[in-house]
Amino acid sequence: MSERRWWKRRGAQEEDLDKEVRAHLELEEEEQRESGMSSSEAWNAAKRALGSTTYVKEEVREAWGWMWLDRLAQDGRYGMRQLRRNPGFTVVAVVTLALGIAANTTIFSVVNGWMLRPPNIKNPARVVRILCTNPAKGFSWGWGWDRIPVSAPDFIAWREQSHAFEDMAASQGGDFTLTGKDEPERLTGMRASASYFDVLGVSAALGRTFLPGEDQPGHDQVIILSDGLWQRRFGSNPRVVGEIVRLNGESYTVVGVMPSSYRLGVYGPPQLWTPLIFGPESMLPAAREDRSLGVTARLKSGVSVETAKAEMAALAQRSEQTYPATSKGWGATAMTIQHFIADEFSVGMRLQMGVVIFVLLIACANIASLQLSRAAARQREFAVRAALGASRFRLVRQLLVESLLIGLAGGGLGLLLAWWGVDLFRSGLAGVDSVGSAAAEITIDRTVVAYTLGISVFAAILFGLAPALHQTGLDLHSTLKEGGRASSQSKARHRTQSVLVTAEIALALALLIGAGIFVQEFLDKVHARFGIDPNQVLTANISLSSTRYKDPSKQAGFFQEAIQRLEALPGVISAGATTRLAPSLEDEYVVTFSIEGQPASTRTERARTHYFATSPDYLRTLRIPLIRGRNFLPSDSAQAPPVALVNQAFVRRYFPNEQPLGKHVRLDTSASDRPDWSEIVGIVGNVKNWLEERRELPQVYEPYPQRPSSVMTLAVRTRSDPAAFAPMLRRAVWGMDKDQPITAVQTMNHVIADSSAGGRMMNILMGTFAGLGLALAAVGVFGVTSYTVAQRTHEIGIRMALGAQKSDVLRMVVKKGMVLGAFGIGIGLALAVPLVWLKLGLVNDELLPFDQRGPVFLAAVFLIWLAALLGSYIPARRATKVDPMVALRCE
Repeated sequence: MSERRWWKRRGAQEEDLDKEVRAHLELEEEEQRESGMSSSEAWNAAKRALGSTTYVKEEVREAWGWMWLDRLAQDGRYGMRQLRRNPGFTVVAVVTLALGIAANTTIFSVVNGWMLRPPNIKNPARVVRILCTNPAKGFSWGWGWDRIPVSAPDFIAWREQSHAFEDMAASQGGDFTLTGKDEPERLTGMRASASYFDVLGVSAALGRTFLPGEDQPGHDQVIILSDGLWQRRFGSNPRVVGEIVRLNGESYTVVGVMPSSYRLGVYGPPQLWTPLIFGPESMLPAAREDRSLGVTARLKSGVSVETAKAEMAALAQRSEQTYPATSKGWGATAMTIQHFIADEFSVGMRLQMGVVIFVLLIACANIASLQLSRAAARQREFAVRAALGASRFRLVRQLLVESLLIGLAGGGLGLLLAWWGVDLFRSGLAGVDSVGSAAAEITIDRTVVAYTLGISVFAAILFGLAPALHQTGLDLHSTLKEGGRASSQSKARHRTQSVLVTAEIALALALLIGAGIFVQEFLDKVHARFGIDPNQVLTANISLSSTRYKDPSKQAGFFQEAIQRLEALPGVISAGATTRLAPSLEDEYVVTFSIEGQPASTRTERARTHYFATSPDYLRTLRIPLIRGRNFLPSDSAQAPPVALVNQAFVRRYFPNEQPLGKHVRLDTSASDRPDWSEIVGIVGNVKNWLEERRELPQVYEPYPQRPSSVMTLAVRTRSDPAAFAPMLRRAVWGMDKDQPITAVQTMNHVIADSSAGGRMMNILMGTFAGLGLALAAVGVFGVTSYTVAQRTHEIGIRMALGAQKSDVLRMVVKKGMVLGAFGIGIGLALAVPLVWLKLGLVNDELLPFDQRGPVFLAAVFLIWLAALLGSYIPARRATKVDPMVALRCE
């Protein structure tokens, strides 16, 4: 029975059944009324009596549902037979789609693990992050203008005045020295208020978290360990709770161990937690300018995030009115903790998701064009089926089911490839210290599988619907009259194919240009002059105890003796120390300053510089050139007049038409202005502060005896492999203080490599996806041209029989592919320009002149042109080998 007749019969059955039920109801009602019932009672009794008849009607309707499933199963079986009959097309389509889906699944697994998956805390939707806002500050603080931490006085006031939160907690990162039986170790930890873990709703795996009052002076000598530190340092000892450990030279009691699943953000969790104490100094006016607290709060039941934002804005406005000197221009906001975490990597992930969507679109256009090329071989089949009564809906459904089979097969294969891609991604992240520990969050879970299924179905509809509608819109008379003759494709089909192939080439070119610009910028940054010689240099971080080395003279004496010990080692050329190593991933230290004789009011925003306190031999150790003047001398001690060195960028910005030597600057390296002036005694070369730096920024150096610090980085230049000197460096420092931890002992080349690891991973992904898009575009041109040649075999045979040369046939076939390539390149260039601008806006990059980006555009155009040429030339060569007699005889 045809489907059309079945549907007609189904309607007749339902109509007959409705008439039958109505007639029985009327008879039953009449009988019940004769027994003395009212009209409504008789009608209800009739319906109860005919319940079996209604059940029969429901069975008929259920049968109709099974009929739909049976038809879909039939379409699926027929589609499988069609795909098996064309293994070449099936393999190309499935593999092409699998590559696009694998790229999407791999990147989405990262997005899901880092941005979409809720943090493992209690009811995360009610946990918010409180942040300060100030558009005038922004990146000068190292954060975005709406992501600035909170000061202690504001936190204390807001916690007391707020009505939208159950509780509010503060935290602050810090470094801790752990000593004991093993080697001294420097750990990255966190100081947190007593309610911190209660606000998050997280419990300890062993022991407990902080108790109320343990963030008060005299009750704060307790410590909570991370699971990683507990396993590595304490051997997973379950009896560690209650033990006494030496932290920063003082005794602390271990009260708990956090679970291994606890992580709040992409970056690894702290290694330990201690209470955060707010003393009397926390309410001083100067404390309002120290915005360094991360504030987390839990919303009350029924309170929305928008309500919390409004309240925080009002509280910040109250602070601004009460303390205008320190709070003018400062606001406050609130955002969910998941939103805050997701924004850590949102820019890079948005770019990567956009790239893989381009790859998927190229794959879909590729398959759609192949389906159109294959349509000519099946047009008689669909014409016959339509002539026998099949509706267009029925034929479109059949083709969509076939596309869905390709989509599901491609999705399954893509999911398998994504397992491998995720493993590669995790192994690549292992070298990125900042996020390497978060690689375990990148997994293929149910959400990722559901996403893969969704994009597989979406892709099937995307590449299947247009060809299905085009393929079923047949002229039965002309199609059947041709009698199955393998004629050339219609003009409409040619136009649709050309549009799809052109779109493939355009998308691939835009993707290739974007990836090329990323790679170019990365290589420019890596190969640019850092201003130092990183070869044969070993570095190590030293952070002195705040209790044993509280006096600045002891700090300066420690590093002076350490440098002398290191320079006495055999094979060491020189040694130095600095408060901040550049270039590296360390946080920048930017200070304001005044220039003697220049009005401070005219330079309130401009007078900012990167600051370093260094030993006299630091510049010589890293081979930072001295341009003019002199270097620091051993006589530049704490008792000597203050001196400073400035770099060339400082001179160009602040002394464009003056001689800087002999001038004086006053650096604001503390909360209060420094009362003395430093004389500029020398000009040195520019040094990049970090790998991403493109502009030359001003820098100022002071001798560390005049500005001592408890945290310094040692740099040692050696005559041979610097890594081999690491044990000697440790022995030299431990010979001075056996409890002094030494961290990040690594070569300067390794420091630079670490700072570029994230960019290197980004460019590997961009380059991989761009190459994949290029390959798919070439395959698309090749596939379409091959099918076109196969379908024009009869025409080519006639041309050659009438005297056409092989070169003419070759030129005819290649010309079509090159014309499509030219159109695709034009559209791709028009598409690439706004994408480049979008990328610049997302990452706050600078626009390079065309003479620097031009080679990228030209190289991308050449590769696309070459891919289109090869994709056309190979089928064209095959066309020139057509035997006219064989071609005509086959017709």
